[in-house]
Amino acid sequence: MSSRIFALDFDGVLCDSARETAHTAWRAGAALGERWTPEQPPEAYVDRFLRIRPVLETGYQAIPLMRLAVQEVPVEDVLKNPDSYLEESIRQTGRTASELKDALATTRDRWIRDNFSDWIAHHRFYPGTIEALQRALTHDRVYILTTKQEKFADALLEYAGVKIPPDNLYGLESGEPKETTLTRLLSHNGVEADALHFVEDRLPTLERTLHPPELDGMHRYLAAWGYNTADIQQRASRIAGIETLYLEDFCSLLEQRTTA
Repeated sequence: MSSRIFALDFDGVLCDSARETAHTAWRAGAALGERWTPEQPPEAYVDRFLRIRPVLETGYQAIPLMRLAVQEVPVEDVLKNPDSYLEESIRQTGRTASELKDALATTRDRWIRDNFSDWIAHHRFYPGTIEALQRALTHDRVYILTTKQEKFADALLEYAGVKIPPDNLYGLESGEPKETTLTRLLSHNGVEADALHFVEDRLPTLERTLHPPELDGMHRYLAAWGYNTADIQQRASRIAGIETLYLEDFCSLLEQRTTA
């Protein structure tokens, strides 16, 4: 049995859900009182949303992010100063983070209930990832770490033919940062940090894992095919302990068999 443990982000590593997120944010915003019509967002807004998607850290921010897209705030400005733009956009909604989170979840639940096939159609898995994941599950311990609600990640994986044990899926409900979950996985599996391979498309998340001493020696990979930019990848290349990984190499890494 392999001694490797994979901890994989979901959105931006396995699944591209950006279009679904844009459509859900549009519908949820309209339900909260934004004067957004028609029911489907215009493609120009979706395109702008996709370009600023790299700044989104957790789901509820999708609604204020869509507001920035509708307001046609320059993409470059949002990418350079995301915190201030998101903070101001959240303030302008007049809603709390909890209210935005509930609106997004309720909207997504309704979409899934009313038209599951349409909801699924707004996602895609990156080429080769499902096949590589299925092979990895036969010889490695694989965990999914996502800021998406667990039921949504599980539904998408199951639709794609992958069954992840419930205890191996850490979603929004866990309420803890990924560096805490990673430390927990090491303790639970009784392995050293160098057995753990963490693949994530958000550089700030990877940077936070550099600090806990328990994670010294862990393999950290920035998913270059995910929701990041060339500038972010350049920054990552200058940080010791973080390796930029490309899709083909990711699939090869998952499929590779090793022995303890």
